[in-house]
Amino acid sequence: MNEHSFMYMEVKMKQGRNKEAILESSLKLFCEKGFANTSIREIALDADVSQGNIYNYFSTKEEIFENLFREKFPGNFVELFIDGVSHEKTLDENIKTALDNLVSYIHENPYFFKLLILDANEFNGKYLKKYSQAFTKPVENYFPNSKMLPGLRKDIDSTDLTRFFAWLFYALGLTDIIYTCNAGKSITSTPEYEILLKILKKGLQE
Repeated sequence: MNEHSFMYMEVKMKQGRNKEAILESSLKLFCEKGFANTSIREIALDADVSQGNIYNYFSTKEEIFENLFREKFPGNFVELFIDGVSHEKTLDENIKTALDNLVSYIHENPYFFKLLILDANEFNGKYLKKYSQAFTKPVENYFPNSKMLPGLRKDIDSTDLTRFFAWLFYALGLTDIIYTCNAGKSITSTPEYEILLKILKKGLQE
C-alpha cells in the first residue's frame, strides 16, 4: 500500500468515527433535553468535533434526527415478532414467543421508543408515519399455504392480528420506559404483564 492510499484510508476512518460520534452525541442529547432544546453547538462540544464538521455529514439538525430514527427503526415488524413462532407449537407457546420477541427488542432498543416520543411531541409523528408504511404485513405471508397458527380463532384476520401486535409493541415499549423511570424495573416484572399474557392466551383461542 502506498503512502497516498494509506492517508486516504486514515481520512475515511476518521470521517466514520466523527459521524458516529455526532450521531451518538445527538441521540444522547435529544433524549435528555429534547430536539428543540438541543443546539448544533452542544452536539459538536459533546462529540468533540467542530460545528463545521457536523455540516460535512448533515445539512440540518432535523436531518440528524431522521438519520437516527431510520437507523433505530425495527424494519419489518412481522419478521421481528414472528421469529420462533411455528405450527409445531401450541397457541399459548406461540403467543409467549411473540411477546418475548417484542420485549427483547424493547429492552435492547430503549432509545427507539424515546425517539418515538420526540417524534410525536416535536414532529407530530412525521417520521413514524414515513417509516412505518412497510412495518406490517399479513402473518400468512410468513407461513406456508397461508395457514394460520394452530388454535387461533377463525374469526381473527391475520392482518388485524399483525396490527394488534404492532400496537402492543408500541404500547409495551412506551410503558416500559415509564415503569423503568418511575419504579426502576421492567414492565415484564409486574403482575399486569402476567395478566396481559393470560388475557391474550384466552382471548385468541378457538
